[in-house]
Amino acid sequence: MKTLRAESGGVSRLVGIWKFPEIGPFADLYAVAREARNHVEGLQIAAMGITNDDRRSDSAKQEDIRATAKDRLYFLGQLQRDFEKYKEKVKERADKVTAVKPYRDNDPIAVQIDLALAAQLRAMEPAERNATLLAGTDKAYVDAALRLPRELSGVSSEWYARITKEALVRANPREAQEIADLTEAADAAQDTLRTAFGLISTDAGISLDERVDAAGEAAKELVQGPAESTIERIQERLERVKQEEEEADEALKKQIQGEGA
Repeated sequence: MKTLRAESGGVSRLVGIWKFPEIGPFADLYAVAREARNHVEGLQIAAMGITNDDRRSDSAKQEDIRATAKDRLYFLGQLQRDFEKYKEKVKERADKVTAVKPYRDNDPIAVQIDLALAAQLRAMEPAERNATLLAGTDKAYVDAALRLPRELSGVSSEWYARITKEALVRANPREAQEIADLTEAADAAQDTLRTAFGLISTDAGISLDERVDAAGEAAKELVQGPAESTIERIQERLERVKQEEEEADEALKKQIQGEGA
């Protein structure tokens, strides 16, 4: 297991934990976590350079550090958007793994058999039905329950998810384990991104509006604390302000051009 630490605010901080391979299918996810950690360290290095510059006033130093921090937050927002592509790859790979084989074309007999088995499952007591499907000793029951709508076999949504997961592992043990590890690794990378964003924001005293603005489309993933609805309202307000400024600039441009004509 590797700890991803960085100097932040003059203190060594834990930014993330990585307990997965750093190569192969995990390489992109690890690169995201490592880059997020590097942005925290990068701000610390830049801040030290600014602080040690005697030519700047204290207020100028503070503003320059804040500006550098906002640049780092913007880059983390970009990194989050790239990271979404990696997460989608993991999801696509998981979606390709199936617990049961689908029906062959023009095979009504198989459907009729599954319907009969589903009726038998529905007639069982819930405890017996769930145990039968979870154990998977009678594969025909499992296949029928997973190929047909769960209402036909009487399986609850919670148990359907558990049965599907167990069936996937039995059918594709090695692939299922790697997908589970990749999913956990993606979560670890996401946690590292959020932690890095939070550390930089706190250390540099970045306001909530500034955090949302810097993160852009990734604000809901990176800005922790406020509800999603609050973030959406801030984004809408910032967009209105941006549009008003653009309209004012355009009006001024037309005015100047008109005076010069």
